[in-house]
Amino acid sequence: EYEFGSNRIIEPMERGISGTHRMNGVLLLHGKPVRPGVQIEDASLCDLAPTILHLMGEPVLSDMDGRVLTEALMPRHADLSCIRYVDLEQNGQKPPLGPGLDTEAEAIIVERLRNLGYVG
Repeated sequence: EYEFGSNRIIEPMERGISGTHRMNGVLLLHGKPVRPGVQIEDASLCDLAPTILHLMGEPVLSDMDGRVLTEALMPRHADLSCIRYVDLEQNGQKPPLGPGLDTEAEAIIVERLRNLGYVG
């Protein structure tokens, strides 16, 4: 049983767990670049970011986890030669911070994620 008894972001749990994480999920894609009716096997949550970046016409970081889900795309968009990759560290660049973030804000976010167990 899950506890969703409040609209507060953070509060002590009165019993049990308040949510769950599952490895299985549903992926729905729509639009001209998408092949209709395709069932994707062995996709991962990590595949979403590279796929979305590619569909937006942005380069994919070469060391990014996941892959572009080419099997879900029309041939023009699924051609591996049209997927642009970039290696920022090779060019001596640091990956960009999110919009409006400075290094102090990034440090705060990393510490919060570390406290939640998401960053080692």
